Amino acid sequence: LEVTFDPTVTKLSKIAECLSKIGYRVFPWVEGSQVERFRQENRQRLVQIAIAGFCAMNAMWLAVAIYAGEYSGIAHSHITLLRAAGVMLGMVAAFVPGRTFFQGAFGAIRTRTPHMDIPIALGIGVGAIAGVVSLLADHADVYFDSVAVLVFFLLVGRWIQFRQQHRAADAVSLLMRMTPSIAVAVLPDGSHRKVPTSSLQIGDRFYVVAGESVAVDGMIVKGITSIDRSLMTGESLPVTLRDG
Repeated sequence: LEVTFDPTVTKLSKIAECLSKIGYRVFPWVEGSQVERFRQENRQRLVQIAIAGFCAMNAMWLAVAIYAGEYSGIAHSHITLLRAAGVMLGMVAAFVPGRTFFQGAFGAIRTRTPHMDIPIALGIGVGAIAGVVSLLADHADVYFDSVAVLVFFLLVGRWIQFRQQHRAADAVSLLMRMTPSIAVAVLPDGSHRKVPTSSLQIGDRFYVVAGESVAVDGMIVKGITSIDRSLMTGESLPVTLRDG
């Protein structure tokens, strides 16, 4: 996100407050802090997956015990005990690691920007509540295994998406770091002067030395060269370019 603002009219804290309302936490920029923040968030997500996986695995074992017991003969008190333990695991999965979906849903409702967290939170919440109601009413279906497994797989999917987004951001960051920050500008009198790349305007001319990276997009007005465009196109062979 790139924000342009007038500090005499709008305070930076006001922009941070707006971003906070839609669910994004804002931090001051510190060089190298992104790596540590990624590690912390990645660790937090893995802990959530581990808790959800523990709940899902044990909930499935309890479900198997109940289904097998109904066929082979099992005391009703034992079934009730197994269901209660299963509902407890389902509730832990839904409201401990699964709270991230409820937080996203509440944020979407508060800002009137609906997204996938709303139906996910609704499904998890209805399943958990239905399980508790069925347990108290002594019905057969309590859905605790479905809730726990659903939360587990959703969190795994979110973690994969998080890793892929981080990888894409790293690739963009690498591309930005490889882009030269200094260009050799050609002045009207034909002389050369090093200037910041950001200061170049449309119509300016700049000189590219052999073996150097091209600072900005442009058109060749004089000279013939071979350009390595593999970073953009994936083609390993340099492309010969000339005037125009």
